[in-house]
Amino acid sequence: VDVGSNAGRFLYLAERSGFNSVGVEPSKPLAKIGVENFNLNIKNCKLEDSDFLPSSIDIITAIDVFEHLINPKNFLDKSHEILKDDGILVIKVLFVLF
Repeated sequence: VDVGSNAGRFLYLAERSGFNSVGVEPSKPLAKIGVENFNLNIKNCKLEDSDFLPSSIDIITAIDVFEHLINPKNFLDKSHEILKDDGILVIKVLFVLF
């Protein structure tokens, strides 16, 4: 699962590399671009509101997403719920010095 998948660039590469991938994108216009133009599986929602089954996901990526979350604990709780016991959560945070 790629959280904050935007229009699906990372998702597209994951699919082409053989991964069975799903995107989660709260922006309806961006999700629509990935679905309609690139035939990607992108859910238009936040991870916290998604319908993934418990312990069903191998990997969750959140690239430059975590710093935008209003309630990171809800995100982490949902991630823990849907990841398999040996699942992996990848978080990359954008850090900018002013």
